[in-house]
Amino acid sequence: MKAHLLCMPCTFRAAYDIARRATNNWEIQRRAIIETLKWLSEEGDMLLNITPAIMHTHAPLK
Repeated sequence: MKAHLLCMPCTFRAAYDIARRATNNWEIQRRAIIETLKWLSEEGDMLLNITPAIMHTHAPLK
């Protein structure tokens, strides 16, 4: 599945949707969401300094 980042809330929502579709195991879903929140907190400054349009094609992901 290919996903593009739009904004921080949209990224979180996408992670939630993907986790729900990937498995019915709520523990795995919870872990995926927690990891997404950790990533957003670590990369939040980078995400706040660019526009959603730039993120679609130019954002370097570590």
